[in-house]
Amino acid sequence: MAQRRRDDVFSTRHMDTVARKDGGGQTVNIVTYNVLSDKLLFNNPDLYPDRNGPYLNWEYRKGRLLKEILSYKADIVCLQEVEQKHFTEHFLPRLRDQGYAGVFMSRTGRKTDGCATFYRTSCFKLVGQKFVEYRKKDCHLLDRDNVAVLLLLESVSPMGSRRGSPPEMLCVANTHLLFNHNRGDVKLAQVMVLLAEVEQMATLIGPGGVHTRCPVLVAGDFNARPNSPLHQLVLRGKLNYSNLNAKEIDGEHAHVSGARDSLREIAAGRSHFLPERLGISNNCCFERAPCSVHHTLRHSMCLDSAYRHSPGENKFTTLHLRACTTVDYIFFSSQAPSPSWCETSSPVAYRRTLRLLSARQLPSQTDVRKEEALPNDVQSSDHVALQATLQFTDALH
Repeated sequence: MAQRRRDDVFSTRHMDTVARKDGGGQTVNIVTYNVLSDKLLFNNPDLYPDRNGPYLNWEYRKGRLLKEILSYKADIVCLQEVEQKHFTEHFLPRLRDQGYAGVFMSRTGRKTDGCATFYRTSCFKLVGQKFVEYRKKDCHLLDRDNVAVLLLLESVSPMGSRRGSPPEMLCVANTHLLFNHNRGDVKLAQVMVLLAEVEQMATLIGPGGVHTRCPVLVAGDFNARPNSPLHQLVLRGKLNYSNLNAKEIDGEHAHVSGARDSLREIAAGRSHFLPERLGISNNCCFERAPCSVHHTLRHSMCLDSAYRHSPGENKFTTLHLRACTTVDYIFFSSQAPSPSWCETSSPVAYRRTLRLLSARQLPSQTDVRKEEALPNDVQSSDHVALQATLQFTDALH
């Protein structure tokens, strides 16, 4: 099979149709994209060759990144590794000119990059927001500066919706988890905090004081490979960590044994993964209920992925000198929670949820040259953008 032209690898990734639009439910189009922090690029010479080359210069990259983002015509855009200065001076004013509003949160400490989420104001209005810090005082599992941005949005455009139908509510989470492959315990802790915060924001009080959960989109750079234990926790809603090593969590290393490991120390020392004072149980939600199954993490978000990942596949979302793999995802609420997935005292059901219609193709490892790394003259980040179109639909119970 002939190798594709290198510019086509990144510039002609079409949307693959998964299902046809059903009835009059409103659709939402989301993009997630790690745009590569300028500071991180120059602080990691082992990942990026020819750092003085023209294609790595921010003045070259910024216009191309913006043009690419706008070409997707998304309703919601989640960006990671955005420099605070670049958000204020570049992304926000230019995207605002194109009908978007946006919020930004930098990583904690002295970090200058963070997560930025934009939404098209002709489609959604902002109802609520929360900036989530994964660093918690006196907690060695939550001692890193990663963050998440959560937005609660309400639809303002009835286009494609049934006449007289109420506006759609949507919780959108944008995050960038820890990179360090040796600290899977930290990554699991960050995911637990993220899921707890998402569940709390997505839980709404309806007529008669009845609690329901609005549809959820969770997107970003999770720094974990497909089918890894962390990936399985998000999608399957359950993970037993008692026999896992921290280095195995993100899928970078398999079957690690022998070394002293914090995960096994947690399993041996207490039933709760996180300190109880944080109020987040092994059900990945804010509660102080006892754990019915020790050393097992659960959640009731019932998330699916916009992308299917088969074992051994060669698709990728990031490419640099150390890796050519998938670490970026778009997760969405896809069905009504089952009480068997999360043993909370009162699981909350979805009234509405989301149905995947299409997703943008991912590039293949066979389409890039050996030793090739991004950014280059065609692609201005070391990641590629992910995009999905979804439709609001009634939840199945």
